[in-house]
Amino acid sequence: MKDHSFTGQRDIVLNLMKTGDHHFRIVSERNVYECERIVPITNKIDGKFFMANMKDAEIIRNMSYSFQQEEYGDRNDKNEKYMLERGVMPSIPNEIFFKWVDRGRIKSVLQLRIDKNHSPNIGHFFSDPTARNRGSGYAFFWNVTNLVLEKFTCCGLITKRSYEPSNSVFVKTGNKKIYDWKS
Repeated sequence: MKDHSFTGQRDIVLNLMKTGDHHFRIVSERNVYECERIVPITNKIDGKFFMANMKDAEIIRNMSYSFQQEEYGDRNDKNEKYMLERGVMPSIPNEIFFKWVDRGRIKSVLQLRIDKNHSPNIGHFFSDPTARNRGSGYAFFWNVTNLVLEKFTCCGLITKRSYEPSNSVFVKTGNKKIYDWKS
């Protein structure tokens, strides 16, 4: 099995790789979540969510690039110019970027994607490092998920498996882990 790539359910891929004398490298581990019912928010958090607009493009570009760096590390193949031209600028007019604002400053951003089958999923969720562990990410994610569930029966989400702070926010909001993915 030299120079092959495997993607799929985590336990199956791991068991396959452990058979025989194979060298393997784990590239990515993800949790796949689905939310059908939101858990009521537990406390009031300062700030409010809004649809992003073109005035926010530079800040969202910077946060989107930081997201790519955190999420993919040395495998990130997107630069700030790419994030602006191919990610942020086309997305803002389509009303799929949201922002969480507290005291006039954008603290978090996320992108809502709805595929051709009308299945929504939240991606690109990023909070400024100075705003983390204060509840604003939870409140923001809760509000957008609630908005989605007013129009759809469920909302999906794929996360980095190892990042517990975000994963705990997603579970606290009402997301249920439905798949453990590895590549």
